[in-house]
Amino acid sequence: MALPSIQLESPADRKRRRDREWAQANAEKNRAKVRAWNRANTERHRAKSREYYKNNPDKVRAYRLANAESLKAKAAARRKANAAVENERNRQREARKLKACPVWARRDPRIRALYVVADWLRRRGDNVHVDHLFPLKPRDSNSPQGLHVYANLRIVDQQMNNSKYNHPPAQAEVTTQLVVLGVAS
Repeated sequence: MALPSIQLESPADRKRRRDREWAQANAEKNRAKVRAWNRANTERHRAKSREYYKNNPDKVRAYRLANAESLKAKAAARRKANAAVENERNRQREARKLKACPVWARRDPRIRALYVVADWLRRRGDNVHVDHLFPLKPRDSNSPQGLHVYANLRIVDQQMNNSKYNHPPAQAEVTTQLVVLGVAS
């Protein structure tokens, strides 16, 4: 006579199951606990986040693409809730732009025309930005700081500009841009 097989749950499996059940039943309490730890350990949390982003760029990119609308809404709400901070950030950027704009380039009609074309493209439905080829505020101190001059500006797709962020372009891209503008030979 054969005995029926009974699968017993191992102690480790039982603990995992109970932990999972507790987490589902206490999700809000757990989120509050995590938020409190993050506030109390801001620097450690930022360092862990930076490390995760660095080690998992594909996962981060996939998450951002999958949740683009909710992330946009959260960012808009954050900007609205912190209007003073946002205004200060914009003032600082304008000041950097003024410092980075030589006197001879302040009234350059080509710069204004570039912004007019970009505005027209946006009204037409294209997501475009006016990008500084070399950023006004580079990501690292070893990169060259760009000027707010016509030769350093271009109209690019929003996604491309956001992915470039404050990094200078690759050398091949710079040479191509300068040749197109007639600066390099």
